[in-house]
Order: sequence, then structure tokens, then C-alpha cells
Amino acid sequence: MVIRRVYKHLPPGENSRMGRIERFILFGAVLCFVGFFIAGCESTEDNNIAKAQKCLDGLGSNPTPSDAQNCLQPISGDYSANAEVIRCAADFMIGGITDQTLINAYNAIKNLSGSAVAQTLVSYLTQPSGGPYTSTNLAQTTYQDCQASGVSSLMYLAGLSYTGTQLAVVEGSANPSTIANACQSSPSSCNPQTLGSIAQTVYGSYCTGSNQTNSVCTTLSSAISSGNGNPSAIGQSLINLL
Repeated sequence: MVIRRVYKHLPPGENSRMGRIERFILFGAVLCFVGFFIAGCESTEDNNIAKAQKCLDGLGSNPTPSDAQNCLQPISGDYSANAEVIRCAADFMIGGITDQTLINAYNAIKNLSGSAVAQTLVSYLTQPSGGPYTSTNLAQTTYQDCQASGVSSLMYLAGLSYTGTQLAVVEGSANPSTIANACQSSPSSCNPQTLGSIAQTVYGSYCTGSNQTNSVCTTLSSAISSGNGNPSAIGQSLINLL
């Protein structure tokens, strides 16, 4: 499946940065669906979820937005956690975030540390401008669908994507060296309250246990501490850190 194709390109290492990125790249879907298929569910809803998953798996490495959208037809109206995992993965594809995007993101952060990791990841995961599906609305939908899945690694990935998209719309660029410049000059234009809320949700759902030392999580932690519980202040602090 699409997620497995990405995973095979990457070396293991739970305690390395790659180990942390593995969870982000896997989209959390492997564990969700192993149990699902072993159980041999026979309900109409489960069969429809299986159809949608099979459709996504067959799209290839560079699916078109319309192809990914069409794969969601079997689960139209189904908002169970398993259906939301499928919907979340399809949202990324609709926004142009493919296997190669994730591989490129990994390669770009291999030799980085600190806030540069977060800055680079959000730039690679930004929903590109132009086209009928690529906008802050799609990034928000992706974030909401991934939250509804209940899978922390999906929330993490979608949170970075939503953050990058918000910043890039104002900046006009997804370049990691300039992505926050316009926001730093005019913070209100970047909706710091939204960015702060994203930071709080992503940190609370993903940055636990060993993940707390993840470079992105330490950046989020710094922003949250500086903001003292105020989403707008947290968002402003995050802008300043990127």
C-alpha cells in the first residue's frame, strides 16, 4: 500500500530522528488496518472501508487529486475512526503530499536540529497553492479528518501541514528559509490563534513519552511555554521560532 511503499525507503531506528519520522510517515495506518483485516469483518461499512483502502493503494506514486477523491466514494457518510484514517490519507494525496514528498522531507532534515527541523517539515508538508483542492480549506479539512481518526501520528503530520499552509499563504512561498518572514512582520495576518491551537493539540496528542525529545516537539513545547496557555501568544511564539 502507499504507506508501506514510503516505509521501505527508510532505515529503522526508534531512538533516532528517523525512528520518530517513521511514525509520521506511516500515517499510523498500518497498525489500524492490521487488526481490521485479521478480524475478517463482514459488515457493509467494513467492506466499504476495504474498498476505499484498496483504491488508494492502487493509485501509484503520483495520484491525481480527482483519483484520490474518487477513492472516498465507498465511505461517503461513514465517519467511523477507520473511515477517517482513509479519509485523512486521501486528503494528503488530494493536496499533493505523496510518497516522494515524505521521502524528500526526510532527506531534508537528516542533518538539521532544533527549530530548523520544524521549519523544514512544515515547508515540505504545505498544501501547494493553485488548483481546485489546494488551499487552507483543504489543509484544515485534512487536519480535522486526521484528528477524527484518533491516530496521534496522523494528527502530528496534519498539524504540521496545516501550520505550513497557513504560513505559506501569507508568505507566498513554501521555502523553509523565508516561510515565516511575512508572519513575523505582520503576525495577525497569519492567524496566530489558529497556529497556537494547532500547536497545543499536536503537542498534547503526539509529544508524549520518547516523542518529547523530538525536535518538533521541543519547538512546540517552547512556544507553548512562552504563550502561557494563550493560543494567540503560543501562535506568535511559534512564528518567532520558525
